[in-house]
Amino acid sequence: MSKKTLTVNVGDIYFVPLFLSHDMSNKSYLRYKFGEEGQVFCFLRIVKDLIGSGILVEVFNYIGDANSSVEYIIDSGRMFEPVLIIGDGIHKKRWRKINETENYDCEYHSNFSQIKLVIGGFDRPKIWQNNEIRDPDEDISLIERGKMWAACQLESRIVGMLSEMGRLTKSSII
Repeated sequence: MSKKTLTVNVGDIYFVPLFLSHDMSNKSYLRYKFGEEGQVFCFLRIVKDLIGSGILVEVFNYIGDANSSVEYIIDSGRMFEPVLIIGDGIHKKRWRKINETENYDCEYHSNFSQIKLVIGGFDRPKIWQNNEIRDPDEDISLIERGKMWAACQLESRIVGMLSEMGRLTKSSII
């Protein structure tokens, strides 16, 4: 039995269904019908595949339906600093590609060299930046942790943040 390798392309934009954040199962969503009226999504873009160390993505502020305008999505800015995902949402078709950034350049479009992640243990944390690892010389509490998020974990984080900001109600995600 062969194991399929997940292939992602930098600049690809995916919708993330916010109404599935409660579904912790690892099932395939290949046959699931997305895009029905009332379904709410946020959107993310692949910044870089760090081969074996996760997929770096940026999550956008925009929330809307599955057919939302890519321009609106990108122009909305980031919801939080880029994070690493394990790719299960893409692999299981829970998250679907809706578009791509033409001629995507991770530095130009996503400011790649400025993205930082805290990696390692709490006793000796390191900073990952621009594919390099260094000792921290700044307040690491302000930097995103370099943990890899599963689909349901990232969806729950997004739903929680949007709910706290009053941008999402329980009725809009059920």
